[in-house]
Amino acid sequence: GKNAYTKAEVSRHNTRTDCWIIIKDK
Repeated sequence: GKNAYTKAEVSRHNTRTDCWIIIKDK
């Protein structure tokens, strides 16, 4: 789901989250 990642996960994988956002944006 969209809320699969917790705030901690997002903080740890900041770069990965950014990548996902970019992919979703496309």
